[in-house]
Amino acid sequence: MNKCFGLQIIFEFVDGPYGGGNQFLKALAACLDSRGALARSPKDATAFLCNSHHEYARMNKLHHRYPGMPVVQRVDGPISLITNVDDPREKQVHQIANLADGFIFQSRFSFDANIEFGFPLRGKPYMIVHNAPDSAIFPTTPVRLSTEQDTKLRIVATSWSGNPQKGFDVYEWLDNNLDFDKYEMCFIGNTPVKFKNISLIPPVDSSSLSRLLKEYHIYITASLNDPCSNALIEAIHCGLVPVARNSGGHPELVGNPRLLFNKPEEIPRILALFEGGGVQYSSSLPDIERVTTQYVDFIGSVLPSYVPTGCLQRLRSYFPF
Repeated sequence: MNKCFGLQIIFEFVDGPYGGGNQFLKALAACLDSRGALARSPKDATAFLCNSHHEYARMNKLHHRYPGMPVVQRVDGPISLITNVDDPREKQVHQIANLADGFIFQSRFSFDANIEFGFPLRGKPYMIVHNAPDSAIFPTTPVRLSTEQDTKLRIVATSWSGNPQKGFDVYEWLDNNLDFDKYEMCFIGNTPVKFKNISLIPPVDSSSLSRLLKEYHIYITASLNDPCSNALIEAIHCGLVPVARNSGGHPELVGNPRLLFNKPEEIPRILALFEGGGVQYSSSLPDIERVTTQYVDFIGSVLPSYVPTGCLQRLRSYFPF
C-alpha cells in the first residue's frame, strides 16, 4: 500500500447483483487497491470516504475516535426524490454532511436538487463526478446497432430494484404497445410487472450482465429522478445506444436530447430513428480509471497540510489521466 495516502471507504459491500452505489464503490475500491491507495483500516487511512446516508453510526464513532481525519461524502439522491416519499434517510445524509470536509456529487442534477432540499453545503468544497463501472467487467465497447444476422432491433432494460420509481409504468406500456414484429425486448432484474411480450431474466451477477447486454442494441431506462444511473452507465459502456426518460441525471449521461423521452408514447418515434440511420451515437463517459483519478485529486485537495505534497504527486503519477 502507498505509505503516505490511503483512502478507507466506509461502506458495507454486498457481493452479487445489488444496487448501483454498491457496484460503483466496489469498482472504485478495486481501482484504488490496484494503485496501492486503498486503506482497509483507520490506522492505515489518511482520509475516509463515506457514502450518502450509509453507516452513519460507524462514521460518527470514527469521526470522534480519529479527530482531524478528513472525511469526504459521496452524496446520493436526494433520496426523497428517488423513493417519492419524505424519506428519513435524508436526515442521516445531512448529519454525515456536518462531519464532512468536502463532497462528491454524482451529477449536476443531484447537486442542484440536494441544495434545493436543504443540503448543508456551508461553503465546503465539492466536485461533480459521474460514476463508472469496473473496466474489467464492463470495458468500453463500440456501438453495434445492427448486424446482417439481426432481423429485429434488440432492446433491453434492467433494474435490480422493484421500486415503481424505476419506470415500470413505461415498461408496462412498452409491453402492451411496442411493435414486436419489428423489435425484441428483454428485461433483466426484478420487476413488479407481469410481462406478456417482454422476456424476463432474473437478476444476474455483473459478469453475466455484461455478457447479456452485449447481445442487444438499445438500452431503455425509464427511472425517475435517478441521480447517476449505474445501470445506464454499464449499458453505454457495453456499446448499447441509450434511450432514456428525461429525468434526473439521464440527460447528462446520454448527451443527446434526441434520445430522451418525457412520455412512453414518444419512444416509438425515437426507435424509428435507428431504422433509417438517423442517429449516430458515441459516448464520452469516463472509465473507472479516470473517475478514480478525479476522486484522488479532489480528496487530495481537502487533505490537511501535514500530508506532504510529494506524497500526493507520487500517488497522482500512478493514475494515467
